Amino acid sequence: MRVKGTAYHARLNLLRSKWGEEKVAAFLKGFHERHPSFPRKVLATTWMPADEFLKLNDAIVDEVYDGDDESLWELGEASAAWTLKDGPYKNLLETRDTRRFANLAKVMYANFFDTGSARSDYQPERVDLWIEGIPDGLQHLYFEYSVVGYFRRGLELLGETVRSECVEGFSKGDPRVFYKLHLGS
Repeated sequence: MRVKGTAYHARLNLLRSKWGEEKVAAFLKGFHERHPSFPRKVLATTWMPADEFLKLNDAIVDEVYDGDDESLWELGEASAAWTLKDGPYKNLLETRDTRRFANLAKVMYANFFDTGSARSDYQPERVDLWIEGIPDGLQHLYFEYSVVGYFRRGLELLGETVRSECVEGFSKGDPRVFYKLHLGS
């Protein structure tokens, strides 16, 4: 399984907003020393091994959030804010089309990951979101919290009030992720 460099750059954006350039450079230097197989040059179009990318996320969680896995929600939310405000999907924010955004789960997932899939079902009162096909050894909370957090924050940026309901998830020991994202108050 591989992850697109866009996700890596979204992480760096989050770190820069929290720490500034110098601390991010020091963090990456230390991370590369501990993980020499992690790519040194990552373009937005670069595909990197998922296990290496997950090591980076684990290091961010450990160093920025004192090991709190719940912070993976923020990573997904920050990615949504970056990709929808300044990144490759800013045209979606301009249209404010909740249905269109919600129905792009499959395409958007495939733009970031080359294994597994996401699908969604839009209804006026909620968006159902499934994430499936993540290999057993990679069923990391990142793929649940960060991906669902991405879609939840995207809906919020489009003006929706969202309440998440976990029906199935890696957090519960399930082999797939299924959330109901309830819209409205």
